[in-house]
Amino acid sequence: MKEQKINSSQGSERRKLISGLGILSIVTLVSGLSFFKKKKQIIACNPHENKTVKMLTEDGRLVEVDANLLASNKKIATDKDLQSWIKR
Repeated sequence: MKEQKINSSQGSERRKLISGLGILSIVTLVSGLSFFKKKKQIIACNPHENKTVKMLTEDGRLVEVDANLLASNKKIATDKDLQSWIKR
């Protein structure tokens, strides 16, 4: 009679273990599927991004200027130009 009680208790423990592993596998499967979902592509209303450039003004303030508004002259300023340009 003791053997039947031991076998029935082992069977119930096995069932609990198998059901726990089943639930765990279902949870990992669901989380794995959500990982592989494609992200939605966001389309901007304005196709041209506004790129800004940080520049220093004559009085020493740092301002952001739209890159489209800058002139295309790409001259390199010399030390003398900078010294005469900055107001102290």
